[in-house]
Amino acid sequence: MDISRQALRRLCEGAPCAGHRLNPKEERERKGEDARYHIATKTMSATNVKKVKKSMEKSLEKLKSMKELEKQLDALAVASTEAESSDAQKSKAKKEKKEVEKDAPPPSGLVDTESGVQALAAWLLKHPDEPIAFDAEGVDLCRDGRLCLVQLSDGRFTWLVDIVVLGKAAFENGGLKKVLESDVILKVGYDGRADADALFGQFGVRLTNMYDVQIASCKRKNREY
Repeated sequence: MDISRQALRRLCEGAPCAGHRLNPKEERERKGEDARYHIATKTMSATNVKKVKKSMEKSLEKLKSMKELEKQLDALAVASTEAESSDAQKSKAKKEKKEVEKDAPPPSGLVDTESGVQALAAWLLKHPDEPIAFDAEGVDLCRDGRLCLVQLSDGRFTWLVDIVVLGKAAFENGGLKKVLESDVILKVGYDGRADADALFGQFGVRLTNMYDVQIASCKRKNREY
């Protein structure tokens, strides 16, 4: 039950003075007014409690929403960091792949262009510590014959340089002469006497730093016997 301010003021104005005794009727009326006042006060307090409770519940809901939002933001930040890290790794992998491709040797096969020989010679000169297998093929292979093909291999790739098509350009313009005359790059072959004779007699190329397996085998047999 609610009570108006005017009723409360009337109640205060009708309050007895000290020492004044109320008659039974006034006493009943006074008790009734007091009861209504206490009921109204309790009702008002309960209403306020409900309002405060609702307000607190709303605040808690907002706080929960903020916490959920913070969690979402943290998750988003983690995902963003992981994405950036992944992008950085992908970018690094692409760069490494490009570097590997850039430094990769020419593919195996027939080399019949100056640009192809240049690329091959440049790669071999760039990796002088890797030995290469060497052989030459031709017609009546010697200084008076015809050199037709130079075969090179690093153990993984094999290149066949077409001397019939390229001729002297393979050695001079292509850079094959630098490779065969290099005293750093080890060439490995078998019985290279005719090969060396044809290279020098026809194109002026001195086969240098050549490990002849046939000679090595003969030396070993001589030591054994």
